[in-house]
Formats: sequence, structure tokens, C-alpha cells
Amino acid sequence: MRTADLHFHLTPRGKGEERVVYQVLYFNGVQYRASTKIKVYISQWVRKYEECYTGERLCNLDKAHNIEVNRKLAEVKKRFSEFLDYLCQKDTITTKDILDFMANKKEKLEDMTTAQLLTKALDFFDKKSDTKESSKRQYYSTLSIMCDYFKGKPEEDLSEESVKKYHEFLESSNLSNSTKGERWRVLKLLVNRIIIPEFKMTSIQPIQDYIGLGKKKEEETRHFALTEEERTRILEEPLTDDSQRVLCLMKLQILSGLRYSDLYKLVNGDYKEENDFAVIRTQKTNEEAFVRLSDFVRFCIKYLKQGKEISLSHFNREIKEVAKQLNLTRVVERTNKKVCDCISSHDFRYTFATHCLRVGESKDDVAKKLGHKNTTMLENIYEDLNREDITNKLKKSGKKEKNELDELMMDFYLSGEKDFNKFVSERGKKILESKITKGRDLYEIFPTLKPQNNKKDEQQEDYNFEDFEL
Repeated sequence: MRTADLHFHLTPRGKGEERVVYQVLYFNGVQYRASTKIKVYISQWVRKYEECYTGERLCNLDKAHNIEVNRKLAEVKKRFSEFLDYLCQKDTITTKDILDFMANKKEKLEDMTTAQLLTKALDFFDKKSDTKESSKRQYYSTLSIMCDYFKGKPEEDLSEESVKKYHEFLESSNLSNSTKGERWRVLKLLVNRIIIPEFKMTSIQPIQDYIGLGKKKEEETRHFALTEEERTRILEEPLTDDSQRVLCLMKLQILSGLRYSDLYKLVNGDYKEENDFAVIRTQKTNEEAFVRLSDFVRFCIKYLKQGKEISLSHFNREIKEVAKQLNLTRVVERTNKKVCDCISSHDFRYTFATHCLRVGESKDDVAKKLGHKNTTMLENIYEDLNREDITNKLKKSGKKEKNELDELMMDFYLSGEKDFNKFVSERGKKILESKITKGRDLYEIFPTLKPQNNKKDEQQEDYNFEDFEL
């Protein structure tokens, strides 16, 4: 078992009160000493805490000096924690390794293993990039798994051959296509954007995209929409207690159509309100999305403000449980799975868009609500509308409309009555009058009904139905 510890002490001799801080490293019972080249006043050194005093009794110059000294000592401690990780990775530790650490000699990039080089590259990316923190955490999580593979092959340097072997490993694994693609993208990011240009390691070849890797099948990538009955079941399910935050989030996403990354912007009030609409700048595309602030949407926002934010991965797990409780067991044709087994957060956004199209909203209006520049995304949703949805939409838009006049004339033909005037006077005189005054509906639908005289007496209040013949 390896043991290591680090302490700071002052040299016993020096000019006046000045002393040099030296570090003492204890490793497996052996003591190693080296100077930090940091000078302090012996009267201002706190031996108990192994740092300089920075209290109010010091003058501003001494206080600033001691703060800087403590900062440098903190850097040494940080390097020591990294050194401990290094000790755990190596099978054998030499005296040179320890002395190199104490002398702060940086390991040459060419001498690093693939896992060490990738880790160093991601640390560099973390400091220099303005990528959002959630993405960086995902990168570190992915890299940790990748390093497990490369640590098993310490003799292989990062090269075109080792990258090719890693690609073959991914393709032969049982991982999902999205997971394979994520790992490959992180590797490509670190090599092409950090290791080659920033570390000046031009001997390494840039990593190219591999066709097919990480691309889901069409039926896996396209989401599905809930039916109106399923949508209504979720919206009408009561919120009985504070623990049903997941259900409330489901309702809010169905009603707003926002991506999950933008949902908490709505909850936290990160939007502009205009004419009862919340205008939100989306995180993914930086476009404006519009959400109608109905009374129920405002209630959901108020309800969700009371608790902690739920992560997307946790939300996607929990909505499956809620779907099971609501008995959403319809088999989705595209995935051949039940709704409760394959539903995800983005399906609520898909449901919102589909519902808007079902009730007759234009594609341009729906695209604006969703925060899209164009209607390209909505084309896939149009393909998913079934025949009933399409006919309902056409009905609402005024196409193929079955009006009262159609019903009147159809009833006449089916009745077997030969005298149309008699039939109209008994069944639909008012209907026929209203249709004639509105335009040519009667003549367009039934051209055999032609008036003998199109001129109407302005003083005549009723039409003379004897002028019409079948």
C-alpha cells in the first residue's frame, strides 16, 4: 500500500527574518525535500496551518505579498493531488518521478500515454472554451469511459493506428449508435481542436468522420406524437401533491412546445412578456420562441418554481413511469414499443406541433411558436398526420366543407320527392334563401338548378321558387 503526504517548512537559516519555504514529501516512509523558492518572513508564518498570516495587523504591502505566497502554495497542493492520481495509475514509481514533481518539471507531451494526453487536452478545452457547463460535464463523463479503454493499452500512443482500433472497438460493441457517436465526437474534438493546433503535435493525423457511426436509423431518430386522447389524459391528470413535479413539467411542455433546455427559462422568468405571450430566446438556435401564457401555463410556472430543477436524464426516466401510471400502452408503429416504454421529453414538443397542425394552425405560425427559422421540421409532422387528421384540417381550413345546402340537396335526392319546390318549402326554405344571398354556392354545387331570370326585384323580400327548375 502506497502512502504519500506533503508539508511545508521554513529553512532554519536566512538573512534577518527572511526564510525560504521548502516542501517535504513523505512517500512510503521516505522523506524527499525540495525548495519552492518562495520567501516569507518568519514572524508572519503560521506553522500550524503551514501558510502565511494575512490578518489586518499587516501593512497593505506585506498583506498582498502573503496572499500571493498562499496562492502559490495552494498551486503546489493542487499539483500534489494530481500527482497522487498519477501515482495510482503507474505500477512502479521511481525517485526521478518524485523529484520531477517536486521540481515542477512538466512531463513532455510526447511521453504521455493516450489517456493522459486526452485528459490534458480536455482540461485545456475547459479553461479556454465558453461551452456551457452541462456540456463540459458530459465531455468529462464520456472521456472517463474512453480513458478506461486506452489505459488498457498503455503501450499505444495516440496515432492513426490506435484511433482506427478504437473505431473498430466501438463498431463491434453493443453500445447504442448515439453513445458511439458521442464518444467519437469527443475524441475528434480533442484531437482536431486542441492536441494538433494548440499542443503543436502535428505528427498526429486529424480525425475524420466515419460514415454511419453514431447515426441512428430513421425510425429511431424521428419522434412520435401522442394522440389527442393521450394528450388529454396527461393534461387532465390532477396534481395531487408537491411530488408530482414531473407530471407538471409534462403538462407545461405539451402546452408550450419548448425544448427541455428552454423549459426552465420559462419557469425562472427568463423571458419577455408581450400580449400574453412569453418570448424566449432558445438555447440551441438562439431564435425567439413564443409561448401563450394561459392561466394554466402560469399555474404550472408557479407550481414548478417551488422546487429544485430536474435534470433531463432524470426527467426522461420519470416520464416513462408516469406514462405507465396513466396506462399509455399504445404500441408506436415506428418503434414497435409501447408509449410508456419509449416516450421522451422531445416527444412532447412533437405532440405540441402536431396538435397545432391538427386544429388548423398554419405551418408558419407553428414554426414561430417553436422557435424555428423555417417550416422544414414540420414537414415530417405532416407526414405523420393520419387521414382523419388531414380531413379534419381541411375541414377547418374551409376545403371540402360540407355545408347545410349540401345536406339539403342530398336529402332531396334520397327522399325520392319529385317536386323540389315543395320539398324546399317544407324542409329548407330559409336555408336555400340564405345560400342564394351569399353567392353562387347553389349553382356551383348543382348546376342543373338554373334561375330563369337572374334579375331580382330589390323590393321583393322573398324569392320566387317557381323560377327554379330541376
